[in-house]
Amino acid sequence: MHASYIKSIESCGNEKDVTIERINNDWNYCKSNCKFIHKNKQGENKRNTIYINFNWKKMRMNDAIVELWITYNQLRYRMYDKKMTVDDSVNEILKIKAL
Repeated sequence: MHASYIKSIESCGNEKDVTIERINNDWNYCKSNCKFIHKNKQGENKRNTIYINFNWKKMRMNDAIVELWITYNQLRYRMYDKKMTVDDSVNEILKIKAL
């Protein structure tokens, strides 16, 4: 096995949690353009990852959902269908949950 793969497994704790990632998505899979990382970290690097700004902090929309205990559909409906801002969307959801 490749030494960097074994090192990555040791740092991530489990072979199932390690995945290969291209450093530059426009290049091929070759040794100089690949690295092994935790699969959760790779999920952050996708082109379709949605970032939002809430409470002066830039975060992935999925992380905000977990942190605020709301659902994806609640947030997405307000932001995309009702055209509300992130702050207004989250505040409306939290007000409803407080009732």
